[in-house]
Amino acid sequence: MAGRVAVVGTGLIGGSVGFALTARGFEVVGFDRDTECLARAKQLGAIGEVAASIDDAVAGADLVFVAVPVGA
Repeated sequence: MAGRVAVVGTGLIGGSVGFALTARGFEVVGFDRDTECLARAKQLGAIGEVAASIDDAVAGADLVFVAVPVGA
């Protein structure tokens, strides 16, 4: 059963997770402090929805992936 998944950090790891989840029918919402990275993830189809904040990203999510650099 597919659900809503939030990906916090849409770079190499988060983007890869987003692609895999999207391909399996999950609704993927992404958030990243780097707006260019976030826009690219949306453009490429790694995420289906862009969130304006972490709170917005995780609201209603069944699962949250955090893929940010250590110390971020």
